[in-house]
Amino acid sequence: MKFNLVPKNDKYFEDFNQIIDIVRRIARELLQAVEGDRIPADIWRRVKSLEREADGVVKRITTRLEQSFITPIEREDIHLLAVTIDDVADSLCSMASRFETFEIETPNDDLRAMLRALDQMCEQMVIAVHELRTLDAGPVREATAKVDTLEETIDELYRLACKRLFHRRPEAYDLVRWKEVYDLLEEAADHGRHVARTVNHIVVRHS
Repeated sequence: MKFNLVPKNDKYFEDFNQIIDIVRRIARELLQAVEGDRIPADIWRRVKSLEREADGVVKRITTRLEQSFITPIEREDIHLLAVTIDDVADSLCSMASRFETFEIETPNDDLRAMLRALDQMCEQMVIAVHELRTLDAGPVREATAKVDTLEETIDELYRLACKRLFHRRPEAYDLVRWKEVYDLLEEAADHGRHVARTVNHIVVRHS
């Protein structure tokens, strides 16, 4: 029988679940915003509000780390996981801000495709992080493997989106604003892969 010495009721795991759930909500808000013909004018404010919630969780984790003598997993792993999850939220919030800054009102198919894949990635990140409390390698490995596959999918969608963007030879303003949106989405996917690898590292260390 395998004995798990990690406390099941530790507040750190509750915080991890909360912050990854916020990221999931951000991804879903953004996906819903681009599924229609027009991007809602208030999407950045909605996403920014969620991103502030994520920042609050990170601050709570940092404060608890400063005050805790014993932690359920290594202190550096706790801090790294919290920060990398927050990095996903930050990149998505930055992307949403470009809708307002550059007055992007009409989504295109490339944007929709990238956000659909990112939404699926966030769903798998939720599974991996929620399973972290049990340190059960099976479900974590399955979810993080899907995260890696989806990150590769987003990389390919990013490449195709940029190819189509440059192929139509847009004016400089149009080129810059769409390239920034695509860049930030690809950056969010990279951070998502980092989250998956951090969770895997923690599981390996405690297996």
